[in-house]
Amino acid sequence: MDWTGAGDGWSWGDPDNWSESKVPGPDDEAVIRADAVRASAVDVRSLTLIGASVLSSTALIRQRLTVDCDRNGGLLADVELGPDAQGTWLAGTIQRLHVPAGATVSVTGTGCKSVSRLVVDGVLELAGEGLTLFSDGLFNSGEVRVTAPSILAGAAPVENQGIIRLVGEAPLTLDYPGGVAGPSLRLHAGSLLDLGSGTMTLRYGDSEFERGAVVTGNGTMVLTGRARLTINGRVDFAAESTFELARGGILYGETDLAACRVHWTGGQIINRLTVPSSGSLRIDGWDDKVAHGLLIQGEATLGGGAPIRLCGRGLTNQGTVLVAADSTVTADVPFENQALLRFACPGLTLTVKGDSGLTCQRGSALDLNGSAVWLQCGDSRTEAGAGISGAGALRLGGENVTARLTADGPLDVTAESEIHLARNSYLYGRADFGAGKVVWTGGEIMQELTVPKAGTLWVADTGTKSVRRLTVVGTATFNGPGRVSLFDDGLINEGVLLVSRSMVLDGSAPLHNHGTLRLGEMARLTLSGVDLHSDGAVELGTGRVTGTNASVTLSGRTAVTIDPGVTNWCGRVVCSSALRVAGQLDVEVKAGRTPDTVLAFPVACGDRLDGAFDVVSGGWWVAHSSNSALLRADAAPRFPAHPRPSPRWRNDGKLEARLRLNLNAVSEHLHDGPVAVVNLAGPDSPAFAAIHGSRQTYVASIAKLAPLLAACQLRADLRRIAAANPPQSSAELFETARQQWNCTAEHGPQLDDIFWVDFAVSPVAVDFVDAHQDDEALNELDSKLADPTTRQEGLERLRLLGFADRLRLMAAWSNNDAATAVIRVLGLPYVAAVVQDCGLYDVGDGGGLWLGAGYGDIGGGFGPDPGVADDPRLPGAHHNASAESLARFFILLLADRLIDADPEQARQACGEIRAILDKISPAHGVDSSFREALVHSGRVVRRLLSKIGIWHDVSECAAISTEDQDGSARRDYIAVGLAETDESALAAVITALEASLAG
Repeated sequence: MDWTGAGDGWSWGDPDNWSESKVPGPDDEAVIRADAVRASAVDVRSLTLIGASVLSSTALIRQRLTVDCDRNGGLLADVELGPDAQGTWLAGTIQRLHVPAGATVSVTGTGCKSVSRLVVDGVLELAGEGLTLFSDGLFNSGEVRVTAPSILAGAAPVENQGIIRLVGEAPLTLDYPGGVAGPSLRLHAGSLLDLGSGTMTLRYGDSEFERGAVVTGNGTMVLTGRARLTINGRVDFAAESTFELARGGILYGETDLAACRVHWTGGQIINRLTVPSSGSLRIDGWDDKVAHGLLIQGEATLGGGAPIRLCGRGLTNQGTVLVAADSTVTADVPFENQALLRFACPGLTLTVKGDSGLTCQRGSALDLNGSAVWLQCGDSRTEAGAGISGAGALRLGGENVTARLTADGPLDVTAESEIHLARNSYLYGRADFGAGKVVWTGGEIMQELTVPKAGTLWVADTGTKSVRRLTVVGTATFNGPGRVSLFDDGLINEGVLLVSRSMVLDGSAPLHNHGTLRLGEMARLTLSGVDLHSDGAVELGTGRVTGTNASVTLSGRTAVTIDPGVTNWCGRVVCSSALRVAGQLDVEVKAGRTPDTVLAFPVACGDRLDGAFDVVSGGWWVAHSSNSALLRADAAPRFPAHPRPSPRWRNDGKLEARLRLNLNAVSEHLHDGPVAVVNLAGPDSPAFAAIHGSRQTYVASIAKLAPLLAACQLRADLRRIAAANPPQSSAELFETARQQWNCTAEHGPQLDDIFWVDFAVSPVAVDFVDAHQDDEALNELDSKLADPTTRQEGLERLRLLGFADRLRLMAAWSNNDAATAVIRVLGLPYVAAVVQDCGLYDVGDGGGLWLGAGYGDIGGGFGPDPGVADDPRLPGAHHNASAESLARFFILLLADRLIDADPEQARQACGEIRAILDKISPAHGVDSSFREALVHSGRVVRRLLSKIGIWHDVSECAAISTEDQDGSARRDYIAVGLAETDESALAAVITALEASLAG
């Protein structure tokens, strides 16, 4: 029967309000469509509320309940359903509803639905849209069945002591958008959550799963948003189910999710999550992730994304951690590996940051599989017996990254694995990385590193490196350029120590060689304050050992092997302090070569060669000169081999005092760079004074004097050979020169590209190829090479340019591209040989003029790349000189003794060099800072031969003649100023030099 409201309009008990004029009873169906009805109690078979209807009464509905009301309509009292009743709830409010066993209520439709207390002992079907819970919320001891996408909202709890079942892929979300608190889900012990294939999302509120709760199905539980979940103990998740901790979600408690797949894309783990042996964890996603405790007993996969921050109890791996993508762990507490940490594929990086780091415990394994672990953290540790396998690297430190690793004893590292010690790394403990390869490019070994017999050490790069004790039983390669500082016990070699490039050892501890010390081709080992004690083999090859303030002691029976190979370089041991042979010394020269000096040391030190010498081959003897005792080969010299006499000057103490005084007067403008002056007023004995005169300094383009000198010397040598044995062809002349120089064409000058030979005259004429370009043409080419928009056109023109014009463009215009082209066809070994023969470079006496590289990339078509040759006195820099060596250059040039030839040819060649360096007028080429300063001071410059070098600082060297405006006060001198801050500083230097010469 229908409600009409024809009676009093509000009372359920007024018969006139009903269509059949009677009050509905237990066998009746009552329908209320739009009115507010009151009653003390209602007992009907069926009740339907529609629209704005409101029933304020305790109600017993025996068979059927339908509620489809407006937002404010519904049942505002306690509602009890009969044991077999069916309910359909489309919209409206029910204050309190009990669904007994056997009864079913379906919550469906798009209307708003809310309840203050819902007790389910039967079945509650969530068939779509949402249900808002208030006050006491939902108590389920029966079954909550989700058959369509549904939302439980509000601020009340969901207490489950029965079954919550997601049917098929139907999702269920607990959320309360806009609320200050949200619904919470509590799974009681013994209760069941069946996820089916759907997804249950906890987006809001404080939920709890009790120990013993059961989760089944292959669906997903998601904790995200502003939801918090506490799990204390083990919840029996099925192996097919997934638990996802996502952005904003917080997981509390000592959590164990059994065989579940855990997917962590964001949020926090506050206490500890245990992944048991039957479970798995995948970590990825770009949201923040913080864990106060992770215990991995099964498998955890790091899938990349945002970093994982470890706090509290950190991460302990007792199962497998698999790195499947580039990943980062920020370990404020230890990341402890007790089992297996491995990479899924090559090319990945696991970065560990933070105040703490990675700990590899005894028996654990790290399988790199072609990938890398990069430690950028405070304190990592490896225990003895931990294993590292697979191609890949364990990296420590780096640029702007500080990292520490304590290695407590030997590790089981396979041969294909690498340990990288980079800049800002600190290695503590007694480290032994087994058969692995240690790559040391920077950082400090704070205690001890042992390279066992099966292991290797590779030392490279210019990063700062120091070690307290380094023991090599296997193989160590020093592949500089670089520097290693030795302290405490220093370096102990019992295996093979190979120096393949330039390397400097300094510090306060010795190098002990009990095995083999081997130098690679043209390698340099410089000992700066580091003593060498050797009772093993020393294989110099073409390399050199140089000691500065260091002693070399050869004890026991020491074998020194020299093997120059195809180069003209010889093996050497040069020490500035002491050389002692306390036992048997065996010297062997391989391949029939005849190297130059082998052992050299200053006689002034008072040391001598003690003990017996067993010369295996080569005809060695000890020869004495004014400043050294040399062990030399009895054989023909190499080509070229005509050392020029040293310049004769006297060190003038008074001139030096005046120089210091005048430099101090302008010191605020200066950078304390090397300065030298030679007063040429006394032709028999020039006066010399210098400040830091022997300091090896980077001089940029001034080093172009070396290839200029070498080219002119090479021409003089070819002319000498042609005059002694007139050739029939250019090929014959060039082959004779190569044989006399004892060098293959590959390493020597490309003679065909440098010279032309005229057989129409007698003697045969030899000169540089092509000298057809005037100053204007070279000026234009220099500009094109400097302009990026015309550089390619300039390089094409440079390829067509003859050697003579390239030489002028290099020296007068200081063009870098022309310099590289000249250096390529001359070759660095030849240039070095000429400079040393002139006495302009001596590794045992401060260094000097050094050219160790070209001046940039010019592409192909200019001859072979010259490569790089490091200066033993200044490793890492390739265009160097000392002020004293540059003064020596100009004295030899002015005296026509720079080129080794007959007097007329020497005078002619030196004249050509002077013409190229002439800066009396800045009409072409690079101007002189000295000239501008002198003119500005009122001096008349009569002669100026100059070369300037500009990089981050400015250097210049010159031979100068000046006088006053009236022709008086003439001064002839050589001036050198190196490594000053700018041209104004050079102006201050030349002003001070002039004042010093004035008396």
